[in-house]
Amino acid sequence: MEDTECSNGPFDTNLTGGFPTNSDYGDSALKLLTPNLSVSDYFTPFDQQTAAATDTDLGSGAAVVLPDISDTTGTIHHFLLAAGKDSRLYLLDRDNLGKFNSGGDQIYQELPAGILPGGTWSSAAYFNGSVYLGSQGNSIQQFQFDFTNPTQPLLQPVSSTGTQFGYPGATATISSNGTNSGIVWAIEQGSGSPSPAILHAYDATNVANELYNSSQILIGGAVKFSVPTVCNGKVFVGTSNSIAAFGQTTPSSITTPQYVQGNYATPQPAAPAQTVTVPYNAAQTSGNLNLVIVGWNDATSQVSSVTDSSGNSYSLAVGPTILSTVNGEPLSQSIYYAKNIAAANAGANGVKVTFTAPAVYPDIRVLEYSGVNPVSPLDVVVSASGNSATSNSGAVTTTNATDLLVGANTVYTSTNGAGSGFTLRLNTPDGDIAEDRVVMSAGSYSAGAPLSSAGGWVMQMVALHP
Repeated sequence: MEDTECSNGPFDTNLTGGFPTNSDYGDSALKLLTPNLSVSDYFTPFDQQTAAATDTDLGSGAAVVLPDISDTTGTIHHFLLAAGKDSRLYLLDRDNLGKFNSGGDQIYQELPAGILPGGTWSSAAYFNGSVYLGSQGNSIQQFQFDFTNPTQPLLQPVSSTGTQFGYPGATATISSNGTNSGIVWAIEQGSGSPSPAILHAYDATNVANELYNSSQILIGGAVKFSVPTVCNGKVFVGTSNSIAAFGQTTPSSITTPQYVQGNYATPQPAAPAQTVTVPYNAAQTSGNLNLVIVGWNDATSQVSSVTDSSGNSYSLAVGPTILSTVNGEPLSQSIYYAKNIAAANAGANGVKVTFTAPAVYPDIRVLEYSGVNPVSPLDVVVSASGNSATSNSGAVTTTNATDLLVGANTVYTSTNGAGSGFTLRLNTPDGDIAEDRVVMSAGSYSAGAPLSSAGGWVMQMVALHP
């Protein structure tokens, strides 16, 4: 089965069983059955005839099949992204493309005309819940899936590049280390005759943050529709008379922090607990870092100690951050860490948190990370509390490139998912989370997360450097 778009051509508005009687599918997105390539489903914009007459039809941009997207209930969605000259962005359900409806499009999501100014002659790129698309004569825009509606993830614009890319716009390429350290690469046709090719690199979590451009290097004339190629740690750019290769300048000894494993314990509603133990279920590696997030729903008890079976030493990173009584009870949270940990077999190491008195609704989350500095890992921390439908740590300025940012909250309601740019690692039965991201440059950052409804919350973020 194949999904594709077709451009200029007639469309037959006389339908039989919902399909064009004469099988004319101009300006449409198609689902084709293999091997005979018969049409099993399609989508055609409601204004196809007008768009065709004014040369603003669908099909100039490439259709992109997105990976499976899981909503907060665990339901999998199968999406196809389509765009064209009409400056709209179409998010189609591959299991029900929407067909043709003269009274208005009946599709999964349609971002209105003008969202992609100038029309689209390029292809989208996808990474870690975000779509990157550059329309003609405009910036590359980042659209991110918003999970506020638990059963209907929707694309929302969240950032755009400072550079505008002339005709035909930019087709981005993504490089990353798994789900971390994403970089958006794109080629600009610079000003001059001939137009020079200029390679740009942007932070995939926020494309307004440009990491690099090659404007000071003449690598050759730009070629329309060219796309950066990433291979073996290098980025290759084809020009009118050469192929330019860009490689890393960071010393190979510098590593990028990586998430290894996580677990949690929420012993209530049985009774308040004075001690809570959480095991690391997988084996632990010598030299890694343990992070322990301690949340609880009172302001009377305090954390008296954090220890583990392996004898690692824990230090307080931030907290306790306390929210006075909201919705009937206060909230408290602290974050601890142990650097340069000892190796342990699977299930052999358990973290024990002891309170000064039985704590109400203790929520203990433990995580392990590799690639963090074993001597002095802590860069900066920040914390905040509030009463709203979104929790946020507040902003803090990091001092290192490739910092690991870990955000966590303790909430009165529940958390719907990770904040913008973050990857969700833990979401406990109490609705409290742990999330992380690796940033590519020093700057101002914060951790946030959407809640199921307005209520009290405490949120903290720690920045750890390699």
